[in-house]
Amino acid sequence: MFDNENKVYFYDHNQEEMCTQNFTDLGLNFEKWLQFAYLNKQLDEIYETEDEISEELKAEYKQRLEEISGLLLEKHPFEI
Repeated sequence: MFDNENKVYFYDHNQEEMCTQNFTDLGLNFEKWLQFAYLNKQLDEIYETEDEISEELKAEYKQRLEEISGLLLEKHPFEI
């Protein structure tokens, strides 16, 4: 979801009740969200090819998340 300031929020669909508290600020604008999406696409392609993600690659992925947004690594909603 985007707000009026072009910030991107993550909505946790696993929460039973729909409310504004389920939205998490990831510290992203639209441009950074595209970078995040492309990074995830690359990680998915590696996983599909190799059937695993090495610890070295996980560390590099986390470093890239930090470069995109400090909040992103802290509040990333998925296990890395």
